[in-house]
Amino acid sequence: MNMTNYIKPIGFILLASFIFGWAAVPSPAAEDLTLTGAIQAGLRNNFGILISQQNLEIARNNDTWGAAGRYPVIDFTLGQNNSYTDNEERFTTNTLGPALTMRWTLFNGFGIKIAKQKLALLNDISEGNAAIMVENTIQAIVLAYHNVLLQQEKLAAVKSVQTLSEDRFDYIKDRKEIGTASTFDELQAKIAFLDDTSAVLLQQFILNSALRNLNLLLGLPENTDHLLTDRFEAPLNDYEAGPLLEKMWAGNKTLQNQYISQQILRKDVSLQRSSLLPTLSLNSGAGLTSTRRKYEGLEAATSTAYNYYVNF
Repeated sequence: MNMTNYIKPIGFILLASFIFGWAAVPSPAAEDLTLTGAIQAGLRNNFGILISQQNLEIARNNDTWGAAGRYPVIDFTLGQNNSYTDNEERFTTNTLGPALTMRWTLFNGFGIKIAKQKLALLNDISEGNAAIMVENTIQAIVLAYHNVLLQQEKLAAVKSVQTLSEDRFDYIKDRKEIGTASTFDELQAKIAFLDDTSAVLLQQFILNSALRNLNLLLGLPENTDHLLTDRFEAPLNDYEAGPLLEKMWAGNKTLQNQYISQQILRKDVSLQRSSLLPTLSLNSGAGLTSTRRKYEGLEAATSTAYNYYVNF
């Protein structure tokens, strides 16, 4: 007995159970989805894009002369101490000391200017990273959208083949009943029909996987069903090497970011060189110390001391 005649139907049953078991999961009603709508949803729900936008906002806030160290740094402090002494004499001491200080780098070997230029480059590379994230997301969505359309076309093709196999199987069965076909012919037609049915189920599984991948890129639940409305067609365009190279140099964010990274490394080298030059800074401050001391049985006595300094 040929076991192949039993193995193939068993495989068909197992595959059908798996496919239809997955398809039995309830899903919302299918909604129309254009390629433009898919891109908009993907850009809106992509956390990578949201993170890159936050990083860009941070880089923009850091791109200031203050962050580079051009302006003075002013600090205000306020200290307050209390003590009680129980010795030969008992007394309480209260001290209050506010102070205002300023630190200002007047010259550090052009390091401030170089630091500001580096911050501007970091802002540029953050903009490039955000653009790259958007471009990659759009590319992935376009590919996933058209992959679903492709798998739908393949499913329609294998279904048409399955229909032909089923018609041939029915035709052979009718011929066998009237004695013009053998049992072997019927088994061959049956196996061909089961093979084509398995191909349909497998292609349905591939289509479901493509839909899940599209939903993942769009930030939607994996069982969300869509009715893709765009047509599956490939536009024919004529391309020339010269204009394509010009577009690459002008609009390739990945390549531009590589150049910006090289400029940032040059700024780091310049910062290290600037540290070899003399540094001139101004440190100044002013404060007072107010002290109150009270002995038991006597009136409280207060004293105030002022101090200030200016150092280069």
